[in-house]
Amino acid sequence: MSGCCSTNKVLGQIFSSDRRQPGNTSKNSTPTINHPSTTMPPAKTGHLTEFEKGQIVALKEKNLSFSEIGKILSRPKSTVLSFYNRYQKRGDEKNLPMTGRPKKIDTRTHRHLVRESKKAHRLPLSELRNEVAPHASVKTIKRALASVNIKKWRARKRAFLKDEHAIKRLAWAKEYKNWTKEDFEGVIFSDECMVEKSKDPKGIWVFRTPEEKWHKDCIHGVTKGPGIKLMVWACIWSKNKGPLIPIFDKSVDRFVYIGVLEDGLVDVWQEVEDTVGDPIFQ
Repeated sequence: MSGCCSTNKVLGQIFSSDRRQPGNTSKNSTPTINHPSTTMPPAKTGHLTEFEKGQIVALKEKNLSFSEIGKILSRPKSTVLSFYNRYQKRGDEKNLPMTGRPKKIDTRTHRHLVRESKKAHRLPLSELRNEVAPHASVKTIKRALASVNIKKWRARKRAFLKDEHAIKRLAWAKEYKNWTKEDFEGVIFSDECMVEKSKDPKGIWVFRTPEEKWHKDCIHGVTKGPGIKLMVWACIWSKNKGPLIPIFDKSVDRFVYIGVLEDGLVDVWQEVEDTVGDPIFQ
């Protein structure tokens, strides 16, 4: 090792291995150690540095005792001895990898957490912990779920759909799935809706992955309720928007709806007819 080959250079300030007393020609003479005359500083604590490990090996090869090496490096004799014994046994100065403390969440508990979070998306973190791993903290539960990309997200708001509504929408999408963008340019889509200031703005948080953003169990279904509201009608076609027509009547019958179409649809119909041909009104 380089530390051993350059012992004189590394340890030059500690002792001189090449100096001999006059008349001493022995090759195995013990090197002179320059012990400081002042009081030795307190022994250092903590892990040995790579440089200190090299020094211990080099000094031991110079036949210094563990006590002498400890004084030179300001390290306890037990630290020097323990390291050198390990070095002799393994032939390597590096420490073995540290295993650390056991994980709070084992593999089985981790799988249980994932299953429960997918089963009950709206379950609070604290309740999930109490049910599955009461010995772990909430932060540990969050880290365990994050390792499989499951986090607490605010539920996306979307119009609340009953099963029959979803079936009809899916059937419509399948019927026209082969239509091109050009086919849809002549279609006028219209709808009326209630613009409402909700009285319950509180969000809902759910367990999910990014891919489950629109999963039916991970959305916040918005239903009608009391509050400040106004009915409006509007339509779109291709990349264009029609007018936004407010409806101030408390109830909408066929006469009110025909009046809305006369105000908002007639001009749009003519524009579509002049641009792409025969319009289709949805």
